[in-house]
Amino acid sequence: MSKCFLLLTLTFVICSLLVVTGASEGIGREFALQLAKKGFNVLVSARNANALASLTADIGQLVIA
Repeated sequence: MSKCFLLLTLTFVICSLLVVTGASEGIGREFALQLAKKGFNVLVSARNANALASLTADIGQLVIA
């Protein structure tokens, strides 16, 4: 199921807003960071509010090349 969501997310890159669920830890966090580094607008969601706040702070400090 998650592979299907990933495929759909990457297929619709034209809208430039990508949604990453489970973004507080692990693969979801890294995926969100990598997308943000590439300049995409990323909407993140997770159950752990503190870890999500940490992620958004990290994304906010990125320098987009």
